[in-house]
Amino acid sequence: MLKSAEYTKWLSVVALLMFVCATFQIVDGHWGYAALCFDVAASFMAISTKHGKLEKDGEQPRQ
Repeated sequence: MLKSAEYTKWLSVVALLMFVCATFQIVDGHWGYAALCFDVAASFMAISTKHGKLEKDGEQPRQ
């Protein structure tokens, strides 16, 4: 099982890759896929930020 810090780090990396994917989809003209990638990336980034704040405050995030 991943530790909390590793979980937050991996979510941030996946979000970054999804933002890159959205950029390439826009360049190729696939706007629907780009919107989907962007939405998923924004969700992952929000989860990562929330998880990081809970970890910083010393609370246990729900699994």
